[in-house]
Amino acid sequence: MQKSAGLCGTAYREAPLDAGELAMSLCERFGSKQRPLEPKQMNALKALTEWRDLLARNLDESLNYVAPDACLWRICLAMPTSPVKLRSTCNPLPATLQQHAQEVVDIVSKCSQGAVLDFSAEPATP
Repeated sequence: MQKSAGLCGTAYREAPLDAGELAMSLCERFGSKQRPLEPKQMNALKALTEWRDLLARNLDESLNYVAPDACLWRICLAMPTSPVKLRSTCNPLPATLQQHAQEVVDIVSKCSQGAVLDFSAEPATP
C-alpha cells in the first residue's frame, strides 16, 4: 500500500517532443525508399509535427485529434499553398486543422522557401 501511495504522489512529466525522430518514424511508416521526401518536405514535416505537438498541449488534446499522422504526411507531400488546397489534400480535414488552415499553409510555405522553423519559444494559438 505504501508503494501505491508513493506512486500516486509523484508527478507525471511528459517527455519533450523530438520532431526529427517523429518525422523519421512517419517516413518509415508512410514513405517509400524509392522516392524519399525532398529536404523542404522533410523540413515541413518536422515543423508540422512540432506545431501539432505544441497546439495539442495547449488545447489538452491528443496529437491525432489535432492532426492525424496520415494527414500530416499528405500535407507534406502536396505542400499546399492555400487553405483551399489544404482542404483538398486531406478529405475530410480535421476540425482543428480547418480552424488553423492559414497557419498550416504559412508553415508549409516558409518551409518550401527553405526556412527552418523553431516552435520551442513561441506558444501556439488555441
